[in-house]
Amino acid sequence: MKITKIFCIAAIALSPVLAQFTGTGVTALSIAPDARSAGLADANATFSGTLSSIFGNPAGLSSMKGMQIAGQYTMHIEGMHYGNVSWGMPLPFGAIGVNVIGFTYGDIPNYVEGVLSGSLMPFDVVANIGYAVPLSFAPILSNLSAGIVARVMMESLGPTYQGFGFAGDVGILWRGIVGAFVNNEWLNGIDLGVVARNLGVGPAFDGGKAVTLPMTIAIGLGYTLPLRDNAGQFASFRIPIDVLPISEIGFDMRYGVEFSYERLPLGMKISARAGAGLPYAGDILGTLRFGAGFEILGIAIQYAFVNKADLGADHAIGLSYRFDTVPLEAPKAVDTKPVDTKPLDTKPADKAGVKPLDTKPVDAKPVTTPVKPVTTTPVKPADTKPATTTPAKTGK
Repeated sequence: MKITKIFCIAAIALSPVLAQFTGTGVTALSIAPDARSAGLADANATFSGTLSSIFGNPAGLSSMKGMQIAGQYTMHIEGMHYGNVSWGMPLPFGAIGVNVIGFTYGDIPNYVEGVLSGSLMPFDVVANIGYAVPLSFAPILSNLSAGIVARVMMESLGPTYQGFGFAGDVGILWRGIVGAFVNNEWLNGIDLGVVARNLGVGPAFDGGKAVTLPMTIAIGLGYTLPLRDNAGQFASFRIPIDVLPISEIGFDMRYGVEFSYERLPLGMKISARAGAGLPYAGDILGTLRFGAGFEILGIAIQYAFVNKADLGADHAIGLSYRFDTVPLEAPKAVDTKPVDTKPLDTKPADKAGVKPLDTKPVDAKPVTTPVKPVTTTPVKPADTKPATTTPAKTGK
């Protein structure tokens, strides 16, 4: 069984992904967590407002407008598979996000004392919970936020070898940092994010040395340029750049560009993106990624192609839903109906007795007008009773 353990650990430690990118264990922590991040070469330290912030920078959770759910699947190289599900929502003060990741390494031959004995399927399971809070204790800091993620992970090398680890992320994000000091349309879209990831202890097996986690510090700069005309904003460009200091090579840089077009019916939005990183072997083509996205009525579908050079490519697809778009659309449809039925709104007013009271005097006027002719009858001229006075006095 010791041979089995050694082989499994070696298979994971020497997997091409780890050898090329991190040199560490718990591969689930080194794969792009969502298709949008994958298409932008994981330059996600300035992401905000979506569940992607659980992985990119937890401080970005603070700008969520409503409850969200999301799922992600990645067909990884060499028969490995990655997936995660997320949920999050804003709170009276701050926001929360929860996520669970699963990753399988595929079938690995199991040798017992040098004899092939079936196969194993090592896997990782990671659970994350994040919380973010705005730091708006001064007007100039209205878009500054901070966040933290607590992480529990399990790595299984077979039925009898499991290890557990604990880690966390902490980050800050200042959206519109230049706009806080200078009110310029061209500079208001600059964001700054700093995040430390995977600070903790990796899984250990049978009391041995803990697996090394992919600990990184990312400094991100994001720039969003809105495109407007007389009718308002119709599209936008976003350029994210992340710099990660790495002792072995000095630093790593990840960058991308995203174009989104928004002036479509039913709140539709289409996006195209591309990203790359500093080449490890002098070949920038080996780091290229491409992606696309489509959104309608709060439902978003994202796809990314991640080039792994000679190792092949990853295909990532994500599906998410934002509940905050529903109350924005529904009231509009309801509000238009009373506008069309305004004539119906006057009928209850008649029943309320407003107009009937006004009409009663109108009905009374015709009643009083016929009375006036009665009082003005020529009977009074008949009161010329001089005939009774003169004849009485002349009758000697």
